[in-house]
Amino acid sequence: MSKSRDELVQAVLEEIQRVGVNEPPSAEDRQTVLARMDTAFAELLARNVILQPVGEEIDDEIFDHLACVLARRIAPRFGLGSDGAIKAGADEAEDRLRLIGRVNRSPSRGLRLDSLFRPRRTGALTRMSG
Repeated sequence: MSKSRDELVQAVLEEIQRVGVNEPPSAEDRQTVLARMDTAFAELLARNVILQPVGEEIDDEIFDHLACVLARRIAPRFGLGSDGAIKAGADEAEDRLRLIGRVNRSPSRGLRLDSLFRPRRTGALTRMSG
């Protein structure tokens, strides 16, 4: 199952205690988070914290971890500065995202063997003898 970006916005704002659990965010708070979301995802992708772009639907497996990482990036916009608990949670979340990416990476997801290492077919055309 997956969750939406709106649910991620809600989770980030709850993480920094800007809103209560299931309390709807203000339009301004929502826009503040959304405006920084794609930049944060691009930076995580560039640093190999995540291995593929984050779309509109977010896997449950990475959802909470992304919320922690985004909370760290968003917190200063809400005057929270460098809260030690938020920073520690985000560092741990980044480690978990890297681990999830390594575990889920498989040959069917884009890794291919170079043709040099593939077994060669042997057939009538390759068995020419003189």
